[in-house]
Amino acid sequence: MTEPGWYPDTEVEGGQRYFDGDEWTDDRTPPSQPGPSGPWQSFRSWPLWAQVLSWVGVGFVVVIVIGLIGQAVAPPKPAEEAVVIFEEEPDTTAPQTTAAPTTATPTTTTVTTTQPVDTEPSAQGGGVPGYVTAAEFGEEWPLTVDSAVVACPDDFPIAAIDGTTYGLTGYAQTTGGYEVWEASNPLWADDAFTGAKKNIKAFRDAAMDLCENDPRHRPDS
Repeated sequence: MTEPGWYPDTEVEGGQRYFDGDEWTDDRTPPSQPGPSGPWQSFRSWPLWAQVLSWVGVGFVVVIVIGLIGQAVAPPKPAEEAVVIFEEEPDTTAPQTTAAPTTATPTTTTVTTTQPVDTEPSAQGGGVPGYVTAAEFGEEWPLTVDSAVVACPDDFPIAAIDGTTYGLTGYAQTTGGYEVWEASNPLWADDAFTGAKKNIKAFRDAAMDLCENDPRHRPDS
């Protein structure tokens, strides 16, 4: 059995189409556009975190070099003159006085603790629009966690799951820029009978129901 995932689109050259484990869906990605080649293009093909780390490393080296140059060209500091302080010896003939003992007054400290407030949707009992749970979907629940929040901003069906927002259609992922929902994602539950990933159609439809313009009629959704 073919695993769910993105495969070459047989109808659009250079594009990809999503297979949900049972059938081909309408989720497609547009063909990739050729771009300039060369070292700069190779660098731009790196993941974003790798590019950021590269620029941070370059900046760190520049700061060190500037610091070394500054030390090399800075004029030497003049030697500080030593200052000798002569202290007078205490007068041992002065009458000695004994301080009266003092009694310490006990103090009482009051500590007030504040319990943290859990603002996650799972703690709000479904008080968030688009809040969905495994209990509502039953056997059609496709996730390994018990709840999520679905939405459809700008007609991009999305789901906020365990702190990450995923696009539920190819259009939301490529045009909207949301995270890709991949078969390797541990949040995607396996079907206990087939061993393949569970169908997310009902879950995705819950997000599309919140769209102003239903994207299920869009060819590239």
